Amino acid sequence: MSRKNILILILAMLFFAVWLSMAQKYYYCVILEQCEPPPPPVDSSQLAHIPNDLTVSAEGFPLWENYPEFEFDYGSTAPLYLPKQLALLEEMALLLKSQPQAKLKIIGRYKKEETLPEQAKRYGNLGRARALSIADKLMAEYQLPSQQIYILGDTMPLNKKAFYIDLEIIGYLPSGPEQEKKEAERFRQAYLQDIKRLTYDGRMAFFRSPDQRFKLAPPVFGEYLDSLQNYLAQNPKAQLIIIGHTDSKLQGQAAQEEALSFALQTKAYLEHKGINCPIQTQSRSNQELLQIDTLADGSRALYKAAQNRRVEILVEEVP
Repeated sequence: MSRKNILILILAMLFFAVWLSMAQKYYYCVILEQCEPPPPPVDSSQLAHIPNDLTVSAEGFPLWENYPEFEFDYGSTAPLYLPKQLALLEEMALLLKSQPQAKLKIIGRYKKEETLPEQAKRYGNLGRARALSIADKLMAEYQLPSQQIYILGDTMPLNKKAFYIDLEIIGYLPSGPEQEKKEAERFRQAYLQDIKRLTYDGRMAFFRSPDQRFKLAPPVFGEYLDSLQNYLAQNPKAQLIIIGHTDSKLQGQAAQEEALSFALQTKAYLEHKGINCPIQTQSRSNQELLQIDTLADGSRALYKAAQNRRVEILVEEVP
C-alpha cells in the first residue's frame, strides 16, 4: 500500500472517530437530554448490604414489609432493581389498578452534599428525579395510570443513612364499594343456600394483628343472624362450631393461638347478639390457606393474607 493510501486511511479513521464522538454527544444531549456522561452503574457488590426495612403502608396499615431499600449511587437518578423490588412494584400496580380511587405517593430522598446532575435540574431536586424514575417504571412496564402517582423530593432523614425512596398508598380501602357489594351478595347467597356452613373472612370483617379487632359488616351479617335465630328456634338441639384460621405470618403455637382468638371473638359477638345455643371453638392455625400470601421471593401480600384470616361457622345437629 502506498504512502498516499495509508494517509487517506488514517484521515478516514480520524474522521470516523470525530463523527462517532459527535453522534454520541448528539444522542445523549439532544435525544436523551442528558448532556453529561451517563451515570456510572450501581456497585453490585453493595447490593447484599442493602437493608430489608422498606415498608409500604396504606392509611397507617402496612401492606408490604421487609423489602430491600431502593439504592442509588452518589448523584444517580436510577436504581439497580433487585428481583424482590420488582415483585413489590408489580404487586403495588395490581393493587392500585383494582382501586382507581387510591394513589401512590413516592418521596425521593437525597443527601444535601450530593451533586445534582445536569439532567435532573429541571425536576427541582435530586429527590424528585429519583421518585420520577420509579414512577416512570410503574407507568411504562406495569401500565399504572399517571393520575394514580404523585412524586415529591426531600432530603434524607438524619437517622437514616440509606433511605432513598419512601412509598405510601393514599385512599386505599380494604375492599372497595363495588367489591363490598359483590362480597355482600356472595355472603347472602351462601347462607341462603346452606345456613349450616358459612365462612366469614377478612373481606367482610377485620381480622388483624396485633390488636385482633373483630368488626363485622352489620347489614348483611344482621340478615344472617336473623336466619340463624329462626333455624335454632326450629332446631333447639343444634349447636355451633366456630373454627378460626389465620394467615402465614405466624407459625407454630403463635398461629394456633391467633386463629383461636378469632373463633373466640366471633363466639363472644354471637352471644352478645342473642345466640344462646352451645358454641364450641376450634383453631386450624394456618394449615388451610385460601390464598398464597407468601410470594415466590419470600415477601407477603397482606391484602391476600386478609382472606386467610377467617372463621367458619358450622351448625351441628345433636341427636
